[in-house]
Amino acid sequence: MQIRNNGTSIRSNFTQGNIYRDDIWEVWQQRFQKMRDRSWTRKGECAHCKVYRYCEGSGLHLYDDNEQLLCCHYRRLMD
Repeated sequence: MQIRNNGTSIRSNFTQGNIYRDDIWEVWQQRFQKMRDRSWTRKGECAHCKVYRYCEGSGLHLYDDNEQLLCCHYRRLMD
């Protein structure tokens, strides 16, 4: 979890809480559903990828603010 000095997440569309206003334990246990259920990442280029089961759309991927894949760094490394 990355937190700015103003208490917000680095990517505002992935903000799950504010360290100054929210209980960190409650945030960790009850939020971050997007990170726990990665099914939203299995679309587009990743839908039929043979290594998806290993990465599950992880940090090797760059998404835009609408959750569309901009870049798969794994694919760039292998090409």
